[in-house]
This record gives sequence, C-alpha cells and structure tokens, in this order.
Amino acid sequence: MGYKKCPRCELNYIRDDQQLCDVCSRKRKASDDDNEVLMCIECGENPAMKGKELCAACYKESLRQERLGKQHKTIAALDEMDNSDMEDVGVPLDEAEIPETEIPELDGSFDDDDEGYIDEDRENGDD
Repeated sequence: MGYKKCPRCELNYIRDDQQLCDVCSRKRKASDDDNEVLMCIECGENPAMKGKELCAACYKESLRQERLGKQHKTIAALDEMDNSDMEDVGVPLDEAEIPETEIPELDGSFDDDDEGYIDEDRENGDD
C-alpha cells in the first residue's frame, strides 16, 4: 500500500486506492450540492429560478393568476351591488321637456314586452 499526492490539490498525500484527499472530497461534495439543479415544483420540466421554487414561466403565470384573482374579486364586489339601490336613483324630468306629440312614439319604442309574443287567439282565428 503506497502513498501518492492528491491529484487535485497536490498538497496532501493519499493512499493509492483513494481518488482525492479528505479536504478535496469535502470541497467537491459542497460544490456538487451548490451545482445541483432544482427543478420547478409546478411543471417539473424547467430548472427553478435561483432562490425560488418555480421556473421563470411558472412564476410569471402565478403572478398573472394573482393579478386576475384581484380583478375578479373587484368585479364580483361590483356585481354584488344591490339593484334596488339603482331603482332608487331617479331622473327628474319635467313634463314640458317632452313634447306631447312624441310621447306615443316613446311608449311604442319602449314597449318590448309584446315582441316575440304570439297571440293564440289570432292564430286560431278566434277573434
């Protein structure tokens, strides 16, 4: 059993059956841990960004989803506004502002309830 110098540092002597000295072995293990590529926890396909658990694409998507979630909450809050509050809002109109000749035309244009309604009596000829 002979001794030789460590091929990496050339300072320490190692046995012939060893590849590196103890010091170089520890440094190598530490650098291997640092160089270990962490994969994205979301997609598992791309390497994760430094200091994050997600890759760049998944991180951008998560930010976009957060932004959309905030917008959705805002829209939902506006939708929850009670319509009865809107009915209380009134627009004061003077009868003099609308000429009496246009009132029948306006009544006819807003009378949408009869559209699509088929009078069964007329259809059957029961006038």
